[in-house]
Amino acid sequence: MQMGPLLDLSVSVAVVFAASVLFVNAIEYQAERFRWSSSFTGAIVTPLFTSIPELFIFLLAITVYSNKSGHEIGLGTIFGEPFMTSTLSYFLVLVSLLAALLTGRHVSKTFKVGREMQLPYVFIAILLPWLIIPGVIHSSYLQYMMGIIYLALYLVYILLMHRTNVGAHHEEIETPYFVRLIHKPAASFLQIGTAAVLLYFGSTLLIESISVLSRGSSGTALSVSIILIPVATAIPETIAGMIWAFRGKNTLAIGSLVGENVLYATFYPGIALLLIPWSINLSATISIAGTALTSLMYFMFVRRGSMPVYMLSVGFIVYIAFLLSIYH
Repeated sequence: MQMGPLLDLSVSVAVVFAASVLFVNAIEYQAERFRWSSSFTGAIVTPLFTSIPELFIFLLAITVYSNKSGHEIGLGTIFGEPFMTSTLSYFLVLVSLLAALLTGRHVSKTFKVGREMQLPYVFIAILLPWLIIPGVIHSSYLQYMMGIIYLALYLVYILLMHRTNVGAHHEEIETPYFVRLIHKPAASFLQIGTAAVLLYFGSTLLIESISVLSRGSSGTALSVSIILIPVATAIPETIAGMIWAFRGKNTLAIGSLVGENVLYATFYPGIALLLIPWSINLSATISIAGTALTSLMYFMFVRRGSMPVYMLSVGFIVYIAFLLSIYH
């Protein structure tokens, strides 16, 4: 395999990561300035903005690269993000807990989580499997109808989450990096603009490199993108979850992961169903099943308010099984 695509992939991952960090850092500051409630920010606003890299990649894939490979990369973004955060990201939270234990912090054998987090898991476990249907029954009418329904269900989710007041616990907001340098609050908007530019170029390079790598591997663009794209785009919420778990803030740790996953069970599939042909292969089916099953498992524990710490390792097993199913 040539080193060019691998180098491009590495650079694109670094650029998308840097842009994501800049964007999340600045948007949290704006949320505080505009006095959005912690519930609205934690459950709705933050997931929308931490998914910006995936949105860029998806839109670029289906517009600039409007061919079969581009469509598959766009769908791979939708299927890959919730699969990544439902499996490997949970395992990394466990790694963070072990690090806390090794540094002398008190770590309980049970992972306590607020019961209000049940709702996101219900949406994910129920809605994701239905996305297989338009890939089997090829009907434009069915696809458009499901797209509208899924977008509407995200609005329902917003209303329900607002009523449960998820994310009410307020966290101290970090001053944006550009504000520290320029010493003016308006510099946060400049930081958001810089992040948007970096996201555009990083996303373009990421799509090109994945498209090249998929042609030189045994996997399709859809299969490869399910694995590779979330490695870059899921970094912000994964790191946030690890930090909060290290500090013993378990509900926030889980919220940073599951809150974004709801977007990929409702909002983003809704957009894709309306814009591009729906394609489902074995890799996509396995990723949907893995995400739904792990979400259902976590739901069973979250409704009790806690889960054994070792259950966070289940996601790693599911992720490895997925890799083996593609590259056996």
